[in-house]
Amino acid sequence: MVRSTRREFIGEAACGSFALAAATMPSGWWRGRARVAGVRGELGELVRFVQTVEPARVVAELVERTRAGLTPECLLVALLYAGVSDVRPQPVGFQFHCVLQLPSVWQVARALPVAERLLPLAYALANYQQLNARAPPGGGLPEPPPAGALPTVERAATLLAEACANWDAERGDRAITALARGAPREALIEQLLPWALRNFADVGHHPIFAAGAFQLLDQFGWQHAETLLRSLVQGLLLPGESEASRDYPRSRELAAQIAAQGGVATGDLAELGLGDTARTGERAFDLATLGADASAARGGLLRALVHHSRERQLDAGFALVGDVALELLMENRGLLAVHATTSIRALHELSRRTDSLELRWTALLQAAAWLPRWRAAFGGAKQLPRERSARLSDLVEDSVRVASGVAFESLLADHGGDRRALACRTAAQLAAPGAPSDFIAAARGLLVAKGRESHDWKFFAAVEACGDSPGWHDGTRGAARLAVLVHYLRLPDEPDFTPVAALRTALAR
Repeated sequence: MVRSTRREFIGEAACGSFALAAATMPSGWWRGRARVAGVRGELGELVRFVQTVEPARVVAELVERTRAGLTPECLLVALLYAGVSDVRPQPVGFQFHCVLQLPSVWQVARALPVAERLLPLAYALANYQQLNARAPPGGGLPEPPPAGALPTVERAATLLAEACANWDAERGDRAITALARGAPREALIEQLLPWALRNFADVGHHPIFAAGAFQLLDQFGWQHAETLLRSLVQGLLLPGESEASRDYPRSRELAAQIAAQGGVATGDLAELGLGDTARTGERAFDLATLGADASAARGGLLRALVHHSRERQLDAGFALVGDVALELLMENRGLLAVHATTSIRALHELSRRTDSLELRWTALLQAAAWLPRWRAAFGGAKQLPRERSARLSDLVEDSVRVASGVAFESLLADHGGDRRALACRTAAQLAAPGAPSDFIAAARGLLVAKGRESHDWKFFAAVEACGDSPGWHDGTRGAARLAVLVHYLRLPDEPDFTPVAALRTALAR
């Protein structure tokens, strides 16, 4: 009998675990998927590796390539090219999450010690393989249009606006290709940002895609803009005009009026068609008062903002709609509900990329208008008993009565299956100095070890990024906001994600 050494056994087990993870994929799915969009040389070879590596060889290949100099940054760029080359961004969701999740995966990876940064990328590679196995072959970007067919950069800006207004994906593709080859970063963002705010189609993934695309290009270089932005334009335009895009004109109209006067005051409400001022103040806009349609939601938000100074209204508004998004998750915990938080965070990020006060208000008003849509998308309001209230203010009150002083690792392990009660205990712990960063570190560790689905990563990254907003973590309400993360967090008693565990073991040898 041939005996394996301990090192060989661990390596074989690690490779085998990737094969187990791929057991449900169609036989031979990884063969023949080596079409690479516009990349050559070392990056092209790495993209082909991502597209063609057999699942049973992934761990061994990653270990070998890492020891030969492969960096997590290069692997992420290769995953990006493979995703947009192989998966059509319509719908912007489902299989296309292999692209949508990459900004969140990288946000997590770069916060880890250098020796662990490849682990989130191993998750992303396994997830790409799983999602791409279900996508039709050749479904990604069409071949780039020939150079002779492209407009000038000056003409392309006008053509892109016309194509977006008319939902013309073919003309939009030619226009963005010309712009990506000749326009500066600022002009590309300016041209695309208004259209990323327009459409609720695909449960709000359009701003997520746009915000993530800009983040990745800022991080890894705008030399990659042509491929990624062509995919973005396809995603924004292929759905076509529908009921899901009809909130945008009214949001834009209101935003123009508000921007012209620098904000909104009580005396402006009647002129804006919001004459009912009986209920104002921040409590005018939370889960209990959220209207059933876009008009009611926008009106409730604006009535809540009149008590803030004009300079603070945009930041206060995004905090309010973000709070309602968290309340929606507490009300009806599940995958669909996380989209309110992830999309609102993307809308906020996009609003920070423009100096246009009109577009910044448009992003905020769209966030408010979409809240009733998210609620309807996952079944409407869920009636909860008082002790299971989904209001942040009630979570704050309940957390004050909970004892603190337990390490987060122990707290999360002893959850008892009740996420609302766990959120109360977590919020009580978060009042201590330095506790938010300790909690985020503990949650990040659980995500890296156990995250197995793109929304695990997207929701964590959105909540973590909210901490960049002024005052978001402050006080008992800030603690309650962060504690809502436990409603969609992998907990210690859940199994580790096999491919990541296998790579961790292999790298440690």
